[in-house]
Amino acid sequence: MYLRRLPDRMTAYWEQLRKGIPLPDYGSFRSDAIMDLWSHCFSLSVLPAGDVTSFIYDYVGSDVMEAYGENVAGRLVSSRARGGPGDNIIAKLENVMKSKEPLIEGGVFVNGKGRAVKYRACILPFGREKVTNMVVGVAWQAT
Repeated sequence: MYLRRLPDRMTAYWEQLRKGIPLPDYGSFRSDAIMDLWSHCFSLSVLPAGDVTSFIYDYVGSDVMEAYGENVAGRLVSSRARGGPGDNIIAKLENVMKSKEPLIEGGVFVNGKGRAVKYRACILPFGREKVTNMVVGVAWQAT
């Protein structure tokens, strides 16, 4: 039941951190504020380079690892990546970087074990003048 509200809770926490500024600083993010959701989250650092933005998975919660069918912590991915678990989420990150606003989206991907996974994700941008980090919450179920 609490996972149905994952996007609402995460977005409310992001708004609380933002305090009227365009973008909350990642240094103010505290995972303990959403501890019951944290295993359903992953965090990314943004590595801008040329015309293709790359990201590195800094943290991957155990429930995300289960959904993906593998541990992607430390993996470098491109915003143009295709074919890996969760790549449809990664493809949305550049939109979030441009808007500097949370994005709630859903869909289906095939995980590393060949299982279809239906998901709903909440992507939260962090930074100062530009997006430097993102926290993504994922509610999911295997289909």
